[in-house]
Amino acid sequence: MNWWWLQVLCINLLAGFAAVSIFLIHGEEQERLKWVAAPSTLPLYTTDEVCRDKESNKILNCGGCGGCSNRHDIKLYHDKRDTLTGIMVECAQADFIFRGDALECLKERSGLTEHCASCWVLNYVCNTHNCIRTCIKHRYLPFLPSWNAWNSEPLDPCIACDEKLCGPVFVDCAGANRRRAGVITDIERDNQQEICNKVDWDWVLGDDDEKTEDKTKDQNMVEKEGDGMAQEATREEL
Repeated sequence: MNWWWLQVLCINLLAGFAAVSIFLIHGEEQERLKWVAAPSTLPLYTTDEVCRDKESNKILNCGGCGGCSNRHDIKLYHDKRDTLTGIMVECAQADFIFRGDALECLKERSGLTEHCASCWVLNYVCNTHNCIRTCIKHRYLPFLPSWNAWNSEPLDPCIACDEKLCGPVFVDCAGANRRRAGVITDIERDNQQEICNKVDWDWVLGDDDEKTEDKTKDQNMVEKEGDGMAQEATREEL
């Protein structure tokens, strides 16, 4: 009796795995066809348009402004350039599997402003509608075959699908993504065409502020020394 139940269990597990595999392989091909038909995103990065900070007129990113086009978020792009994608993936997984709150998770773990973080979550939602089966297959079941090759090198199919089908949605909301802010990450890119080189990084990273602060301190010290010398000269005259 126990062997019979074990056989039934094994058959059901194999049947379930086969059904999931077919679902993912077929779904991946549907997503790949949409990816092939979608226009290139290169114009998002070769544009001459720039977004400037209203107060300082400093350049924040190439392309138009959006929810992430501010000094705080772009500095975080730089400081967390090798970890931000991983944080977003972990928050998205918690939201998708355990019904967590992706927005609150991302804000807390990354430090992004709410408007910027909401754009990242919008990108995640877009991904679930357009690339979810490709990403599940390549991230968790990479041994499953594909009907056709993606030819997306050097990007893996999950990232390639996300960037082409959801990248425009994200950029429209955020204004600045990392490439448009000139941030080089661990994801391989065509740095000559895709990475913005117009951002005023000295200002974004605070170098100008530090220099101004140091200059102010020096001026204050000079003024104090001058006041001290004047007081000493007055005492000598008396």
